[in-house]
Amino acid sequence: MAGKLYGLVLAGGLSSRIGQNKARLSWHGQPLYRHMISLLTQADIDHILPSDSGFINELNGLAVTCLDDVFPDRDPLGRIHAAVKHLNDSDFFWPSQWICH
Repeated sequence: MAGKLYGLVLAGGLSSRIGQNKARLSWHGQPLYRHMISLLTQADIDHILPSDSGFINELNGLAVTCLDDVFPDRDPLGRIHAAVKHLNDSDFFWPSQWICH
C-alpha cells in the first residue's frame, strides 16, 4: 500500500532574532505561512501540516491539519518530530522551508 505525501509548514518558533513572528511576515502580499501552504497546494500535495496550531482560526476552508509540538520550544526539530509522530509508517513528508520559489 502506498503512503501519503505530507507537506510540513515549519511555522512558529520564538523569533528571537527577528523580534516578531516570522510566519506572519508579508511575502508576495500574504503571510509567509500562507504563501508556503499555497506553494504546497500548487505542487498537488493534498496533506498539509502547519506546525503551529496558532494559525487554526486563519485556515478556514483549507485542507490542513495543524500540529502541536510533542516537546514544546524545541524547534524546528520538535516540529519535525511532531510531524513524524502524526504519520503512518508508509507516509512521507517534505518540510516546506526547503521549497525554493
